[in-house]
Amino acid sequence: MLIQTRKTRGMCVWAYQSLLFAASLLYMPYMAAQYGTGSGDWPSYGGDTGSTKY
Repeated sequence: MLIQTRKTRGMCVWAYQSLLFAASLLYMPYMAAQYGTGSGDWPSYGGDTGSTKY
Protein backbone atom coordinates (compact mmCIF):
# COMPACT_ATOMS: atom_id res chain seq x y z
CA MET A 1 0.00 0.00 0.00
CA LEU A 2 1.34 3.41 -1.02
CA ILE A 3 1.17 6.12 1.60
CA GLN A 4 1.25 9.65 0.25
CA THR A 5 3.02 12.28 2.26
CA ARG A 6 2.24 15.97 2.15
CA LYS A 7 5.12 16.53 -0.25
CA THR A 8 3.95 13.99 -2.83
CA ARG A 9 0.32 15.12 -2.51
CA GLY A 10 1.41 18.71 -3.09
CA MET A 11 3.37 17.66 -6.15
CA CYS A 12 0.29 15.90 -7.55
CA VAL A 13 -1.80 19.03 -7.03
CA TRP A 14 0.90 21.14 -8.68
CA ALA A 15 1.09 18.77 -11.65
CA TYR A 16 -2.69 18.80 -12.06
CA GLN A 17 -2.83 22.60 -11.93
CA SER A 18 0.02 22.86 -14.42
CA LEU A 19 -1.78 20.51 -16.79
CA LEU A 20 -4.97 22.58 -16.58
CA PHE A 21 -3.02 25.77 -17.20
CA ALA A 22 -1.24 24.29 -20.24
CA ALA A 23 -4.53 23.02 -21.66
CA SER A 24 -6.11 26.45 -21.26
CA LEU A 25 -3.16 28.06 -23.08
CA LEU A 26 -3.57 25.60 -25.94
CA TYR A 27 -7.30 26.32 -26.14
CA MET A 28 -6.90 30.12 -26.28
CA PRO A 29 -6.48 30.41 -30.09
CA TYR A 30 -9.80 28.64 -30.60
CA MET A 31 -11.55 31.06 -28.26
CA ALA A 32 -9.97 34.05 -29.99
CA ALA A 33 -11.16 32.79 -33.39
CA GLN A 34 -14.78 33.53 -32.49
CA TYR A 35 -15.84 36.84 -33.95
CA GLY A 36 -18.96 38.70 -34.98
CA THR A 37 -19.59 40.75 -38.07
CA GLY A 38 -16.84 42.96 -39.41
CA SER A 39 -18.84 46.19 -39.45
CA GLY A 40 -20.84 45.49 -36.30
CA ASP A 41 -24.17 45.49 -38.16
CA TRP A 42 -26.54 42.56 -38.25
CA PRO A 43 -28.34 42.74 -41.60
CA SER A 44 -30.90 40.14 -40.53
CA TYR A 45 -32.02 38.25 -37.47
CA GLY A 46 -31.29 34.54 -37.56
CA GLY A 47 -29.47 34.69 -40.88
CA ASP A 48 -32.79 34.92 -42.73
CA THR A 49 -33.67 38.28 -44.32
CA GLY A 50 -37.38 37.56 -44.04
CA SER A 51 -37.07 36.30 -40.45
CA THR A 52 -39.32 33.37 -41.34
CA LYS A 53 -37.93 31.12 -38.61
CA TYR A 54 -40.04 32.66 -35.84
